[in-house]
Parts: sequence; C-alpha cells; structure tokens
Amino acid sequence: MSDTASDIHRLHGIEENSQAALALVNQAEHDVRIMGHEIDRHTMASQAFVDACREFLLRSPRAQLRILVQDGAATVRNAPALVELLRSLSSRARMRRLPENLPPLEESLLLADRSSMLHRENAARLEGLHVINTPLQTREHLVRFDDLWEHSVPDPELRRLHV
Repeated sequence: MSDTASDIHRLHGIEENSQAALALVNQAEHDVRIMGHEIDRHTMASQAFVDACREFLLRSPRAQLRILVQDGAATVRNAPALVELLRSLSSRARMRRLPENLPPLEESLLLADRSSMLHRENAARLEGLHVINTPLQTREHLVRFDDLWEHSVPDPELRRLHV
C-alpha cells in the first residue's frame, strides 16, 4: 500500500485494536489525540503502546500527544506507565479532563496526524474502525476534539503523587 492510499478496516477484539493503536502512533509524525471516558487499558495502557508514544514524542520537537478523559483517576489506575510518560514529557504530552456537563462518553477515539484514526463507538466493546489516510472522514472528530480541548481543564490526577 502506498503512503497516500486510503483504507478502512473493521476491527474485532483486543489484538486487532491494540495493533491498530500501535500502528497509528508509530506512523504519526506530528499529532496524536486520544479521547474517551478513560484510557482503554486493553489497547492503550500496554508497555508497547507507551514505548511507541515515547518514541513518537522524541522523534520530532513538534510532536504533540493530547489526551482527553472524563475519569482521570481510572486512567492513573489503569495506565500508570502512560501517566508517567505524560508527567516526564509534559511540554509535549498533556492530559485534560472533559467538561463535567458532558454526558458520559461511550466512545473511544485515537486520531493521528489529522488523517487517520481508531474509533470505537462503544469503548466497552472491542469493535471499531481503523481509518487510514482519510482526512475528510477524520475531520468531524478533529473539530469535536479541538472544541472539547478548549473547554477542558488540566486533570488534577496528574498533579498527585501516587504511591
């Protein structure tokens, strides 16, 4: 497949979702955005995913990782290595809490470089779409993420010392 080929894959199960999340972060050049009720412990809390995020952030001084969650405490509990990465590279990696007036998020979303994404409408079910090189399809999610980011607040869970 060429670098500009568009593709959409249906995903089922932990392994397919994990591989898609890793592929998106490994291929990202500038921007990775993650949104959900909490960080998905099945696909985004593994050491392989955290290592891929670290490599992504260190590849370019312009690389940015932004995470929006509703439940920061669950994220700290379920993804401690990712939280430590956020703390250690805080100028490039940030986590914010979604507005409290927002209804509970059921979806899970990972956006990479404004053109690719992993989207699960129901985060509890490990079925979703891996969309590659389709800026028009990801645009709606990017606009929504950016709007929510502007209305979100830094997550106090990142400031706490957890022992």
